[in-house]
Amino acid sequence: MKNTVCWRDKFISVGMVVFLMLLFVACTPGGWGPSSHDVAPTITSADNYSFTEGVAGTFTVTATGTPAPTFALTGDTLPSGVTFDNSTGVLSGTPAVGTNGTYNLTITASNGVSPDATQNFTLTVYLAPAITSANNAIFHEGYARTFTFKANGTPAPTFSLTGTLPSGVTFDNTTGILSGTPAAGTTDNYPLVITASNGISPNATQNFTLTVTLTKAAMIISTNYYVWNPPTELQAGMDEVFGAGNWDQLNMDTETGTAFAPGSPYTFIYLEGSAVDGQPLIDYLTAHITDIETWVNNGGSLYINAGIQNNLSVTVPFDVSIEGGYGTFTATAVDPLRPIFNGPFLPAGTTYTGIAFGMSIIDGTGITNIIVSTTDSTQSCLSSAEHGTGFILYGGMTNDRFQDPSPNAHNLFMNVLYYAAGM
Repeated sequence: MKNTVCWRDKFISVGMVVFLMLLFVACTPGGWGPSSHDVAPTITSADNYSFTEGVAGTFTVTATGTPAPTFALTGDTLPSGVTFDNSTGVLSGTPAVGTNGTYNLTITASNGVSPDATQNFTLTVYLAPAITSANNAIFHEGYARTFTFKANGTPAPTFSLTGTLPSGVTFDNTTGILSGTPAAGTTDNYPLVITASNGISPNATQNFTLTVTLTKAAMIISTNYYVWNPPTELQAGMDEVFGAGNWDQLNMDTETGTAFAPGSPYTFIYLEGSAVDGQPLIDYLTAHITDIETWVNNGGSLYINAGIQNNLSVTVPFDVSIEGGYGTFTATAVDPLRPIFNGPFLPAGTTYTGIAFGMSIIDGTGITNIIVSTTDSTQSCLSSAEHGTGFILYGGMTNDRFQDPSPNAHNLFMNVLYYAAGM
């Protein structure tokens, strides 16, 4: 009996100990899951930050919560050179060259207590401005012209200009466009300083020279083959644009290349090569294409047109080809706002027809199409390109004798001459 009582007492004592232990565990924070002392995470740091390309930077993501949260980062790939530490929430590094831009990210803070905290985060990598456009331009007295300054940078830079501009020319600080028609008597060199800024140091500066010249024009044609317009009609168009006696006519069959040689007096040349087979133009280009490209690169403006009836390809300056034998009977302007459709000779229209508006198409890279076939917008009758400080128009057109409507087609021809001469 005594032993029975003893074991009963021991059992009661052990049971009491177990009960008390269970009660202690249940009342201990975290004993059986989150307690009233655990707190879900909340992100407290800003939802954006900016680094600068090539400059070391650090940003720390912060969050409240118990236990202390850790972090995860998702979304866009971080810029090269920048890393994120999940444990500390530290975003750090030096953004590599070429990583400027905006990165959309999501930050998640977690500590085992629901719900996790999330935040949309924007990382911007800024870039100090750098001017990428040429340091000189050529305008011509009496002809409208534009030049656009270009600069890299994030945010996009704006521009400022110091120095004196010729009368008739203005500068837009926001777009960086220098434009206008130099007034009579403004022929000269104008030294300017361009500054590009976007709030990221340092600003970019460039010494820039604007040259205003008098236009000296020439037309080069062959007398040994049929052109769509006889020389008298071409001559009349040149007279209307430049004034009788203010331009020169040269013979493609005998011209030795001096028109494009160093020291040439010409700022604009109209090279007309229309023919059944295009052979005179092919011969001329074979002999002088290198000089022509150099002349354009150094600021010359060229309009080369060849409406060729046969199915052949003529290689013209800067690896562009004029492909003969493509009859274009209806044509339209790609951009009706381009200057050649808006004067100075009006009306010029934006859609054209005719027996044959064009007989060739332009093919090549780095060109901008201006007039294309209505039935196939990939077939261009008139395209343009800029090289160095010069400009070139490529044409595959016949001429206004074979084009409609009138007088639009004739005015278009003169606007093309005027536009090209002013570039």
